[in-house]
Amino acid sequence: MNPAAVAGWLVPPSTSKEPAWRFVVRVFTYIALFFLAFLSLIHAVPEAAGPAATGTAWLSTQLLRLFGTGATCDGITIELEHFQFTIIYECTGIYSSLIFLSCVLAYPATLRRKAIGIAWGIPAIVGINIARVAVLAAVGNRFPDQFDFIHGYLWQVTIILIVGILWLVWLSGAAKDG
Repeated sequence: MNPAAVAGWLVPPSTSKEPAWRFVVRVFTYIALFFLAFLSLIHAVPEAAGPAATGTAWLSTQLLRLFGTGATCDGITIELEHFQFTIIYECTGIYSSLIFLSCVLAYPATLRRKAIGIAWGIPAIVGINIARVAVLAAVGNRFPDQFDFIHGYLWQVTIILIVGILWLVWLSGAAKDG
């Protein structure tokens, strides 16, 4: 892929006369609104994040069991032979999903194209996050001294890159539709 093609993804379709800075402003506005709404919900109804945390823990545990780990799940806690940890709402992929959603909604594409992007992008992010949590559990069980680095640095950067790549993949289709 040549750099000109990648740069072409970052500008609105040729039918739009809109400057790129407006897109950036819209992205950050959506992010701020979605995060504010989510955090307001969590503040007003703390148990609202429970199903996402419980679901993430349970699905990650099932993935671990596929690989014969003997992992168990007790609500939002994943337990392995030598390691256990608790899933909090920040571990559910909600923030990554909200950023992807903001980028898709801010881009000047058709509603149909936006709906398609959201319909496959959000489940992809959730699925990748479930795999992330399972990998972290396995690392914590096998290499506990490496857990903090992999959790706090490696996976954070990886998730940011994955969200960006997913958005660029969606954008390549949205830009073709013009």
